[in-house]
Amino acid sequence: MNKRGLYSKLGISVVGISLLMGVPTLIHANELNYGQLSISPIFQGGSYQLNNKSIDISPLLLDKLSGESQTVVMKFKADKPNSLQALFGLSNSKAGFKNNYFSIFMRDSGEIGVEIRDAQKGINYLFSRPASLWGKHKGQAVENTLVFVSDSKDKTYTMYVNGIEVFSETVDTFLPISNINGIDKATLGAVNREGKEHYLAKGSIDEISLFNKAISDQEVSNIPLSNPFQLIFQSGDSTQANYFRIPTLYTLSSGRVLSSIDARYGGTHDSKSKINIATSYSDDNGKTWSEPIFAMKFNDYEEQLVYWPRDNKLKNSQISGSASFIDSSIVEDKKSGKTILLADVMPA
Repeated sequence: MNKRGLYSKLGISVVGISLLMGVPTLIHANELNYGQLSISPIFQGGSYQLNNKSIDISPLLLDKLSGESQTVVMKFKADKPNSLQALFGLSNSKAGFKNNYFSIFMRDSGEIGVEIRDAQKGINYLFSRPASLWGKHKGQAVENTLVFVSDSKDKTYTMYVNGIEVFSETVDTFLPISNINGIDKATLGAVNREGKEHYLAKGSIDEISLFNKAISDQEVSNIPLSNPFQLIFQSGDSTQANYFRIPTLYTLSSGRVLSSIDARYGGTHDSKSKINIATSYSDDNGKTWSEPIFAMKFNDYEEQLVYWPRDNKLKNSQISGSASFIDSSIVEDKKSGKTILLADVMPA
């Protein structure tokens, strides 16, 4: 795992939205402006409707694909996706080369990932992150913005979704996606393997752009995102937490809306861990929210943005020696007008 992801950028929102994931930190912008990047795209297209049939963009792309670093930028919607579907693919479609391809794929669970495969070179990489995509907001499909960076200099494959880095994987043997043996097909909505379409997609690609360059984190932050809602709690806010769970919403008699949540520092784990209870409020029915404050916290550990391991060996590690508040609830005493916040307390 690339350690530049040490400080993860994940956050969560408590809003009326049907999601494929917990909502992350957003980077705001108003319009797409590739003038902010240091290079122009070699290919740019859209809008494309995907309905279980691929769209061949080979003549528009393949003769321009060069160098050992690439970036793919894509804006897409998929509110009713297939269980596994490819958004974009580069492949060798000839017989005997079924396992020579690059794919950006998603699952209906909200997982996003890539495959980089070349059987002749012995390369078979699959990198993904579950629960990384938005689904619907107020019954409408939400546009996701995806940026995939294949960086030959750092030997790293990095995926950003809606302004956050969801994975960054460094490998000993780096294979540029442009150097997969025998690439002759570039497709949207499927991967062509031995002349047959695999991983067919349903949804739409509103825009896709490719660059013969690995763009930087700063350049990624200049790419605009859809913003259908305001976040209440998010990474980098006053809680300095990277993980949030167990949200509550309560509307008081006055009309003020209160929210509380577990601000978790040791990954998403329950106690034992460092967990505080953060609160925020809205006086305009959820349009805007106050900066979060702590209603309950222990001072045994400093609040810090920490990236928690996701690999099978370390993901179940937990913080020891920290007491925690967990699983809050809010209720109003209608007679006295007092607001009561309850939470479980767990020892260190």
